[in-house]
Amino acid sequence: MKIRTGFVSNSSSSSFIVAVKDDRSTKIQLTTNVDLADHATSICKTVEELNSYYLNEWVYGFDTIQEWINDSEDDAWAIEQYKTAKKFINNGKTVLIGSFSDDSGNPVESMLCYKGLRGIVGDEIEIIYSEGGY
Repeated sequence: MKIRTGFVSNSSSSSFIVAVKDDRSTKIQLTTNVDLADHATSICKTVEELNSYYLNEWVYGFDTIQEWINDSEDDAWAIEQYKTAKKFINNGKTVLIGSFSDDSGNPVESMLCYKGLRGIVGDEIEIIYSEGGY
């Protein structure tokens, strides 16, 4: 890589010179596409698939989803997420369950890990749950 004073000159770099109105106008908005399916550990199109996910990943000590809902005292948050996801599936939607990591080396995934999905996704995606930050 050749470095000239103040500029980088090679095929994987880009230098810039810009004029701004004031210090507040130096920010730009970045836009990219992320396929949430690439980050999903489970894609549920049926209630049976959703039940299987919850029974294998969330529900401990219960044999059925109904038993878990009726008898669990500590999982109110998870039960609410389950019920909401089930409603979406019953209305013809597909539910994706996944996560983002800041360990992937992918800066977009790291940003999603810290920020979450709120305020980012379009109208065609309905957020059941999304958290960001540590």
